[in-house]
Amino acid sequence: MKPGTIVELPDGRRATAVYHNLDGYGVVWGERGVNEDDLPPPEAMLRNQYPHASVECVGEDYVIVEAVQTKGD
Repeated sequence: MKPGTIVELPDGRRATAVYHNLDGYGVVWGERGVNEDDLPPPEAMLRNQYPHASVECVGEDYVIVEAVQTKGD
């Protein structure tokens, strides 16, 4: 999932992806435009809760509402 992708959680909240690494996908709340050269820190993670998480972990159940397209896709 690329930065800027919009997802919706089962409770209806929407978020924008800003981060992806081995620990999961990081998101910010709401539908936002993002600049890949200056991404904000994640406010939540699309993963299950784990000890010492520094942000809210909201689980892995979500739907991609709007995928980001880039050249070559």
